[in-house]
Amino acid sequence: MFSISDPVIKGVVDLVEAEIVSQSQPLSDDGDSTGASTNLSLLQINEMVEKAVPKRKGVFLVGLARRASSYPASSSQAPYADPMILEELHDKDEWIGAWRSRTPLSFLRMPLSVRRMPLSLLSWHPRRNSTPR
Repeated sequence: MFSISDPVIKGVVDLVEAEIVSQSQPLSDDGDSTGASTNLSLLQINEMVEKAVPKRKGVFLVGLARRASSYPASSSQAPYADPMILEELHDKDEWIGAWRSRTPLSFLRMPLSVRRMPLSLLSWHPRRNSTPR
């Protein structure tokens, strides 16, 4: 195992681990009770970390993809997919496909945001015909 040297980070980790243990305890101690589930959702863990991080100037919360409060309530079990990121990935896939084919028509099918980029950044050149005319 490794040890954490930064006291702030160590305090946050210890606090979150203690919170996870306390929330994972069964609610009742009946003899026939199987106990509560020990699986906490990523959303719950993210909220614990946000509460544990000191709110001071110069201290930043790093490592979470998105603030827990920005997740839609209906998707607490499903991972959140940002539509803007998905659109950028789709545009990039289209650009890669057009770059591989290197035809003028494929360039026109590229998203407008990609076509407006300087040609020096795109490094797009039409494929030259290898057969003489």
